[in-house]
Amino acid sequence: MEVTESSANASPRSVHSRTGTPVRFTNHSRSRVKVFWLDYQGSQVFYSTLEPSNGFYDVNTYVTHPWIAVDEQTNQPMLLNFEKIYYPLAPEYREMHDGEMMEIVSREVVITSAVPYTLQENCKDLVKKTVSPQNAKQLPLPQRVVREIWNDH
Repeated sequence: MEVTESSANASPRSVHSRTGTPVRFTNHSRSRVKVFWLDYQGSQVFYSTLEPSNGFYDVNTYVTHPWIAVDEQTNQPMLLNFEKIYYPLAPEYREMHDGEMMEIVSREVVITSAVPYTLQENCKDLVKKTVSPQNAKQLPLPQRVVREIWNDH
């Protein structure tokens, strides 16, 4: 079966390269994330690996070019602006004081986990971010929990 642009069940793929637009992918998850462009056949083309907690990647892409992201370890799909597939929007322009038009890089794509974290995971993460490992033994927590916090990641 030939897949056409108008096929109702067509897999996500790039259509054309007419309208360019700059995009910044920002990883707000706790995992290393791989970012892929879906080419004209719908195949994944690897572009970048983003570090956890605000790793980012800037790319010039096109309005009809879909993007996906997956967790590097589990290969689980991530969310891009709360969607599994991100379709870039047309760039925005503003007029400068001298009458010229200037492109604004305003398309930030936030990557988050598709699975919400539990309260326990959030608490462990907060303790790990705010307490040094040297001071952890002084916390009023069972030592098993303290060991879990620093051996989780």
